[in-house]
Amino acid sequence: MEVLERNENPKRYFLLAIGMGALLVSNLQRLSIPYPFILVGLLVGLCILLWVRYGNKPAAWIKGDHLYIFNGLFSPLTLFKPEIEELSYKAVSNSEHMLIAKLKGGSNQSILIHDRKEHIKGERLAAFIHQHFMAIKYETSNK
Repeated sequence: MEVLERNENPKRYFLLAIGMGALLVSNLQRLSIPYPFILVGLLVGLCILLWVRYGNKPAAWIKGDHLYIFNGLFSPLTLFKPEIEELSYKAVSNSEHMLIAKLKGGSNQSILIHDRKEHIKGERLAAFIHQHFMAIKYETSNK
């Protein structure tokens, strides 16, 4: 399995959730809201659960013939190599790039890439896909 690791450490979000929880507890106690520890505990617990489930995923990974791109909060985007005829990569703007997969059935699958640190900076994602998954054709944007 080939992995494109993240640029930034996802553990900082875990620490941020705990810090925000402590701040919320102190404010809820000051406002005399009943059971502030339970309310904040549920909120922080949910944040920790989300971090454990999704926060420690790599930026992208290849497992078998599947390419997974973690470009959002919850589920990774997936491309299946045998279905792809050609891959194109295009810079839409400074903060958004697009990966376009021309499928063998004649249709296209477009993936908007917007995570600057993990994917766009230095075209990390495009280089990873080109090196480990399949060749990419670079397109120029029509601005």
